[in-house]
Amino acid sequence: MNRIIKQVPLFALLLLLILPASSQASSSAKGEDPRYKSLSEMADRIDKTCPVKMDRESRMDGVKLVEKTILQYELSLYKRAKKDLDIPALRKRLQKQVKRDIKRNKNFAQLREMGVTFRYIYRDMKGKYLLTLEFTPKDYR
Repeated sequence: MNRIIKQVPLFALLLLLILPASSQASSSAKGEDPRYKSLSEMADRIDKTCPVKMDRESRMDGVKLVEKTILQYELSLYKRAKKDLDIPALRKRLQKQVKRDIKRNKNFAQLREMGVTFRYIYRDMKGKYLLTLEFTPKDYR
């Protein structure tokens, strides 16, 4: 369970780093902010690869840019049923792990500079909603 959080953001960031520079140049010519265009393209690329098994218990079902700076990850704990989980304890553990990773991991530097809000929505093996975690710039600066 502890590996859920560390793997999802790193997967997303790896794709962010391989975005073509040409898309940034073309969006500048149109007057669009190239940073946000790249963020949107990154989310689209990751989403097209979903679902992706992250570890023995978690799966990334989708990623999308829901607003200019809100990057939303949809995850499933595909071996766990809601009735078998202690949601408050799960929330507390994930909240701490994800926040620490966002604050300390140098791979998040560009996203932190952009003021990205990270939203993680978790569901159980049957698609039942478990919890949402959201981290704004105020949370990680």
